[in-house]
Amino acid sequence: METMKNTVTYLPNELIIQILLRLPVKSLI
Repeated sequence: METMKNTVTYLPNELIIQILLRLPVKSLI
C-alpha cells in the first residue's frame, strides 16, 4: 500500500505538469 501511495503521489505530479503544459497552449489558441 505504501508503494502504491508513493506511485500515486509521484505520477499525478508528472501528469499535472503535462496537462498544465498542454492546457495553457490550447487555452491561448
